[in-house]
Amino acid sequence: MTEKKKTAKKSEAKLDMEIAFSPLFYTVKDEKRRPNALIRREHANGWIEFRCFERLSIFDESVVLALMFIANDKERTRYLTPSPKSDLGKDLRKIMDPENELKGQTIGMLIDTDLNEIARVMGYKKPSKSNRDFIKDSMKRLGAVTVSERINSENVEYGGMPGFIRYKIKDDGRLAFAVMRRLAMAAFGEKGWKFALVNLDERNDLKGDISKTLHKWLVTWIFDSKKRKKEPRFISLDKLAGHVWHDWESYTPGGKRCSRKKLREALLHVNSLPFWSATVEGEGSMAIVRIERLEPKTTTLEEASETSDLDGELPPYLKD
Repeated sequence: MTEKKKTAKKSEAKLDMEIAFSPLFYTVKDEKRRPNALIRREHANGWIEFRCFERLSIFDESVVLALMFIANDKERTRYLTPSPKSDLGKDLRKIMDPENELKGQTIGMLIDTDLNEIARVMGYKKPSKSNRDFIKDSMKRLGAVTVSERINSENVEYGGMPGFIRYKIKDDGRLAFAVMRRLAMAAFGEKGWKFALVNLDERNDLKGDISKTLHKWLVTWIFDSKKRKKEPRFISLDKLAGHVWHDWESYTPGGKRCSRKKLREALLHVNSLPFWSATVEGEGSMAIVRIERLEPKTTTLEEASETSDLDGELPPYLKD
């Protein structure tokens, strides 16, 4: 496989592995009529559950990823500790954990930004009022999510913590965000915390929710391992479809044929990105997808990985 470009753009956002694998963000068909949703993901170290007042979309995921990219600037971010010094930090701490269920736990991080910066990170070169309005609507949806979790290794359990993210408008019109603990731990790259590195330049180059969903899942799948080799990985087309459309098993035969066609098109889009190879061999339910990430590994990734996953099984969430 020849290299498509000499250099790859670096605009990465860290996303907690369990959030990345959860069916939290979805292709929303009707923006005005979003059903509520309860999403629960069991993993080897406990479970995490999200109660969404409105179904979250791929656009909402892009907002979260933009915040995670901005959080890379350590001069503008800090931990939301049990006893914040600033009034702003105290306010955000209170609304992130109103019942004080986490007590001595660090529950998140503080991010200083504004709507225009978020929009630019999402790929809008000249943010408009409509861009900003869509982002504000997204923040309301994200802030209404209720998170419950059990982390066995840390003996932590909490329920009903409001706000996947929360924010306050500062006196100068900028925004101060607080994000949940999982996002914060990934953003700061805490030792032993598993996260995926999502390249936002690649994501912004993709058109359509299906391609973006596919790209995020493939990135997470490739990075979720203790070892990483340069060899390609394999997965069946139908198994991959189940990670893009989480209600895949309920599709009719005709619906599956249509979705397979859309997924093949999305794979072509991913294949067109620098340092990616995504090809399909076979037809129908027997088709196998060959995936290879060609970009040189970064220092944040571990040395090598399992290279095939025909049955789609995921590795354990977190091991000491």
